[in-house]
Amino acid sequence: MIFSWNLGVPRVVLGGGGGGVVSEILMIILGGTIPLTILIYVGYRKSKIFGVINLLLALLYNVSFTYNLIYHGHGGSSLVWIFYLAIFTLAQILFILIYLLVKYLTRKNSKDEMN
Repeated sequence: MIFSWNLGVPRVVLGGGGGGVVSEILMIILGGTIPLTILIYVGYRKSKIFGVINLLLALLYNVSFTYNLIYHGHGGSSLVWIFYLAIFTLAQILFILIYLLVKYLTRKNSKDEMN
């Protein structure tokens, strides 16, 4: 990844051999964020409080880890921020999937008991 400085603010420059790294990082971030966003939306439809809490939590750690990836990702530390982002996203996806599965099974069982 190639950085250039403009008024003291680093910005990522695509090209010059660094474009492949940036696109791989972007694919990792989007590869986790898109399914997470879909699951948060489905969870929001089941319970609005659950959806809002998960959305705020996802925004909090995504903004924090992405900021640290861009501005404090010098040397090998960028791999740490990508790893944290991937682990937190995966953990939240699994948590939401378990929640939705429990909601589905309890709803199905309560309908079976009524009949």
